[in-house]
Amino acid sequence: MRPYLLLSSFLVALVFAGPSFLPATAGDCPLDMSWWNLTAAASVCSDQNERAKCCRYINAFIAVSVAYYANATGELGVPSAFSDACYNSISDTLKLSGIPSNATMFCGLGLKIHISYQCEGRVTISDMLQSPNFYDVIRNCKLPLSLDNSCKRCLNSGLSYLRHLVGDQDNITLNTCRDAAFVALSNQGDNSSIIDIATCFFSVKGLSIHQGNSSEPFFSPVAPATSPASAPISAHDLFVTPFREHHHPFQLTLIPGIGIMITGSAILLLIILILLIHKKNRELRSASNPTRSTLDASSFPHVWKTKKGLDLDYWM
Repeated sequence: MRPYLLLSSFLVALVFAGPSFLPATAGDCPLDMSWWNLTAAASVCSDQNERAKCCRYINAFIAVSVAYYANATGELGVPSAFSDACYNSISDTLKLSGIPSNATMFCGLGLKIHISYQCEGRVTISDMLQSPNFYDVIRNCKLPLSLDNSCKRCLNSGLSYLRHLVGDQDNITLNTCRDAAFVALSNQGDNSSIIDIATCFFSVKGLSIHQGNSSEPFFSPVAPATSPASAPISAHDLFVTPFREHHHPFQLTLIPGIGIMITGSAILLLIILILLIHKKNRELRSASNPTRSTLDASSFPHVWKTKKGLDLDYWM
């Protein structure tokens, strides 16, 4: 098979496959979301006055799933090769469970709510445990944390730890390190303790291990609020309220946009390739019969017969 036919076959396959040829998806998401019961979260996200609480619910469910994953791997989150697969899976799960898509855009899934909690170069649970003053967090966050005093003591200890670890960083760095501290702290006990710690860290209730269904509520988009990254952050702001940065919902459409661009480029290349193939075929036909055009261009004898039957050779 000629090389240009191989290239043509590849481009045809690319056109029909579309965005699936994007290298972003390395496989299925390793996070376990089968336990998610988003009934309470869907109810909260239906109220536009509960935007902060809605984001805390989404953050909490994701952080708990990451903690379960870290318990098995020791890593502070999902490898980057699975990021797009996980974000797509999370978005689909939230939508099917009644969380409207504009709620996930407002909360910043993938922009502010992450699935990998690398904190100041620390990528494993062991790295977090060995960081300075983390033992104080473990000591002040002993279970149960259901009592208000116990939870507040745990949150204040965590805030003090993060301020010493991160310093005056932006809110996204602080919250990423907060989630890393949550994962490391959660893995000091059994899996049941993860829910208890998450309830305190994210100030949400109703985190259960059963999958629930709910009807899709209405979530009205509201203009985002902003706050300076260098402003002082209280324990309540850091551990309870979601970060307040500029929102960029359009970035969630980046992957489909790339797929459309690649598909369009492939179609354009295919059209150009077809034209080149036709041109090449004409050249090959001409090369296979070199005397034909010469004969067509030159003169040849025509025989004219007179009424008397005489043949006369006439040269043009």
